[in-house]
Amino acid sequence: MNSLFANMYAALESRIIANIPEIKGVYPELQQLDNYKGQPDLWPCVFIDFTTFEFENLAQHEQTASGILSCKMAFSVTKSGSTDFIDKQTALDYYEIETKLHQLLQGWSNGNCAPLVRTKIDTADRKDNFRVRTLSYNLSFEESIVTPPGTSTPRPAAEFLFRA
Repeated sequence: MNSLFANMYAALESRIIANIPEIKGVYPELQQLDNYKGQPDLWPCVFIDFTTFEFENLAQHEQTASGILSCKMAFSVTKSGSTDFIDKQTALDYYEIETKLHQLLQGWSNGNCAPLVRTKIDTADRKDNFRVRTLSYNLSFEESIVTPPGTSTPRPAAEFLFRA
């Protein structure tokens, strides 16, 4: 894969699954919780997204990028197959899992980015049976686009270059 975001997602997915067995699924954020009907059996799960990136040119074909890695940890507030709310200990256990997730991510780098730094935790205001806590991390990296050998960029027409 050439996409830094795709590679970063794959590295995060592998890291989370290998180190936090309590997290039952890691997925790209595609607004699944806003469109889901029913109750998944895999709780808690994490949805990963890369948001609000800004780019700055360094040199020809090189840029720095900085933005937010968003990790939404989601779980159901009701017991599986029931309308009863989860018990207090289960709710507290989810905070412990959230702490494990943070400890796994804080300062981590896959070698292509600066170490992650947590900037915020937010709880979504939802009207359904899901609780979503978003852990946000600064993510920055440098990207260089290498032009394949033998590839050239066409020069604009002369009248374009000298137009007043």
